[in-house]
Amino acid sequence: MKAFSKPVTASSYISEEDLLKIAGKFSIDTYKRPSLEKEGLKDIFKEKLGGKSVIFDTGCGIGESSYKLAQLHPDKMVLGIDKSVSRIERNNAFKKGLPSNLVLMQADLQDAWPALYELQTQTELNVCKQYILYPNPWPKLKGVKRRWYANPMLSFILGLRCEIEIRSNWQKYLEDFSLVAKHIGTRECSLSEYVPEEYLTPFEKKYHLSSQTLHKLIIDGEK
Repeated sequence: MKAFSKPVTASSYISEEDLLKIAGKFSIDTYKRPSLEKEGLKDIFKEKLGGKSVIFDTGCGIGESSYKLAQLHPDKMVLGIDKSVSRIERNNAFKKGLPSNLVLMQADLQDAWPALYELQTQTELNVCKQYILYPNPWPKLKGVKRRWYANPMLSFILGLRCEIEIRSNWQKYLEDFSLVAKHIGTRECSLSEYVPEEYLTPFEKKYHLSSQTLHKLIIDGEK
């Protein structure tokens, strides 16, 4: 991965009013995406994660962030999921000795989030924190509904009720996520600039070495 990266820019933005209208339409009760994978994932999650507090590393790429989180939290199970088979199966050096508290797997987050939500609702699983690290910002206006805060997955992300940590090199992404979390999820949020002591992901390293300002949003878990 090249060290230099250009900052994210957008030529136009959706208004706060329109964004909240989009996000306000989503509901777990009305989510109808058919999924044969979800039930299979529920079985895997119960087998590998049941009875433990779980940190969910979403869109984990090659899994480096999941590996580091597992090392930082040996008392938790870390679940790292990415939709790319090639990233998950890439022969990285750190994968030669994965810790026992790490589950790294390929799946679609649109199946994984509902599966985790259903298990947590049934008290068969305890997701204690979610990480959304440098998500694809989809900066063009036509890509708004691909962003997690303006997507049907929002209901499941917030529905897990745990603390959420989101990092991005595009401040606007986190400002919009915070707006939605406060108004739709009635959650407390804290947004700040962030200088990493250790790089969790290759993207974090690339953006920081490109002299970009990094930002971190913390969405509090429900009390």
